Amino acid sequence: MTRINSLIQNPLRFGDYLAGLIDGEGYFSLLTFQHKGTIKMRAGLYIGLRKDDLPLLEKIQKFLGCGYIWTDKRENKKYNSPNAKPMARLIIVDLNDLINKIVPFFDLHPLLGKKAKDFNIWKDGVKLLHDIRSRPRKGLPGIRSGGAYKWTPKEYSAFCNLVIKIKEGRRFLD
Repeated sequence: MTRINSLIQNPLRFGDYLAGLIDGEGYFSLLTFQHKGTIKMRAGLYIGLRKDDLPLLEKIQKFLGCGYIWTDKRENKKYNSPNAKPMARLIIVDLNDLINKIVPFFDLHPLLGKKAKDFNIWKDGVKLLHDIRSRPRKGLPGIRSGGAYKWTPKEYSAFCNLVIKIKEGRRFLD
């Protein structure tokens, strides 16, 4: 961990290290799902490591200034492989953090592997979500406060297409 501590002293070096780590262990997520009869759209960045690397995830969380850490509290029995180890994940799903911290981070520290394509698709999805959520909310009958974000059919279709593109990009190519 002393090597990581010395890297953190130099933010540019640590940023490049982190981009490489995320290239291998990160996951850019765009998804749609139904919740209480409403279709929701979400974006997130997940970094998964073995639970014994939890101190590293904590340093990454502090460096990025966002996200929360989830640790697997269950034993290895839940995994298919008897050699699998419990996991810990840094999860970043707050849209303001994604648009204001994560996107600029990767613009400064570009990904070099296959995940660079995922990031560009994901970034378009994050920007679309941000644009929609930046609009004033439309009040709906029966909802006392807030209301719902109004998506046009074109915007909804564009987001769904980004979800499909990011999933297609994850297929293994020979």
